[in-house]
Amino acid sequence: MLSANDLIWGDSGRIPLTIGAILLGSAALSGTFGGRSPGLRALACWIPIAAAAIAAALLQRADLAVSIIFCTSVAGLSLVQGCVLLIAPDDPTSTAFHRVWPFALPVALMTLLAGFATKLNWTHAAILLCEGGALLLAWMQVSAEAQSADHPREDRSGALNSLLWSGLAILGSIAALAGTLQVSSPLPYSASSIVVLAILGPLLLLPLLFTASSLAYQHTPWEATTAAVGVVLLNLCLLLPAVILIGYCDGSAPLTYPLITWRVDNVVLLLLSFILLPAALQRWRLGRAEGITLIGFYIVYLLMEVVVAIRI
Repeated sequence: MLSANDLIWGDSGRIPLTIGAILLGSAALSGTFGGRSPGLRALACWIPIAAAAIAAALLQRADLAVSIIFCTSVAGLSLVQGCVLLIAPDDPTSTAFHRVWPFALPVALMTLLAGFATKLNWTHAAILLCEGGALLLAWMQVSAEAQSADHPREDRSGALNSLLWSGLAILGSIAALAGTLQVSSPLPYSASSIVVLAILGPLLLLPLLFTASSLAYQHTPWEATTAAVGVVLLNLCLLLPAVILIGYCDGSAPLTYPLITWRVDNVVLLLLSFILLPAALQRWRLGRAEGITLIGFYIVYLLMEVVVAIRI
């Protein structure tokens, strides 16, 4: 006879994963707003990532929280960006928001340097928060310049629609996290990050992928790239410090920096951030060939994660 726990969770987490996928998909469809600024759009797409990472940290699985932060950041600059470029190559016309694309590079470099300490403590959290504050001021200045130069589109999304999107995203991310934990429970501890990378990461990126694709079809791929960079900045400058500080509340601090995340995710994220630099300076136009390369790069990244996880 099935128990209540078996009925709710299933024997391998298929039910919560399915529920999470449906809710995140619904949130992605309802959250594709055409009138949002790139900063607000990035914040909206970041909501399910933040909910899943914080829930994992509260469940004392900070390793999975860090994996969520970095795998979604990598996928945002590779998989999502690659799909956008396949739909519409980057417009060579310079915009003010091109100047925010290199912001991901110093943050990725900072987390890479922090990894040499093998543990992330409150000092690292404070540095990342301060860096995020400085980048936020720069972002706001760029946004103000863009609004003065262009006529922003009217925001057609109401507060009720935004609230619905946020609720669906949070519920979907938590359900998907619960299913992922159930699926990875029989696996070795070091292999659980692979399940997060292969299953949970793409699900959490559905809102960003849907929104970025919509922007590409509107022939504004630079907005999609800006939103992806914004998600990376929120992940590393706000969400990662939050996960570190949660460890001090539950007594598990300082946070151990997972070796696989430092060796693979952080290095790959640094390379992807560096690729955006010449594009931001208008020295290199991102086209469909680069889009195919980025998608292939994401596949190689998945294979690297599997190989490193097996060897650890």
